[in-house]
Amino acid sequence: MANQSMRGLRPVGTLTGASWSESIRWYPCTTGALIGRFAPVILDTTGNVNCSSLDTAPLANLLGVAVVFERITGRWRPGDTLNLAGSEFPKLSAKYHAVGDGAMYVGVVVDPNVIYEVQASGVVGAVTNVGATCNILDPAGVDQGLSNAAINVTSLGVSADAALKIVDIPYRVDNDLTLTNAKFLVVINKSLFAGGVAGI
Repeated sequence: MANQSMRGLRPVGTLTGASWSESIRWYPCTTGALIGRFAPVILDTTGNVNCSSLDTAPLANLLGVAVVFERITGRWRPGDTLNLAGSEFPKLSAKYHAVGDGAMYVGVVVDPNVIYEVQASGVVGAVTNVGATCNILDPAGVDQGLSNAAINVTSLGVSADAALKIVDIPYRVDNDLTLTNAKFLVVINKSLFAGGVAGI
């Protein structure tokens, strides 16, 4: 069966085998930023998050993945807890940050042990790519509020400077590695909080 398209990096678990705790940290972003939900983001020199410098060399260290957004005048503030899977999520005042939206807080998953599910930009087609590192295609692209970020299949290799590392494959009937839009499980390799490690 055909693989279904999926956008962005979706947190699905941790390297320890535990579930993702839904823990996030809040960071500001400015009016000019375009950030979709599930987009990889960096922290710039002004302390704001954005998606720039993630698909060009030299790659910036990733802060994490943006999962929720709140206007400065909204209900949530840095330091607040938020149940992303529960009834509180629909109460957020924004689903993503568009250019011109004004300043917002962005809830970012920053734990380098979190595993994300993400699709490939083309056909990867080999289990041997588990352990490889790779970069991100179209990290700043947004479609209907969701990030277009995907594994850049032309970047698969062993570089310790690559953005992501493939740790596993979701073995499901709807995930055929010989077709486009195959899904992989990755961790952030070039993290602001953990040094990059070469692939195998």
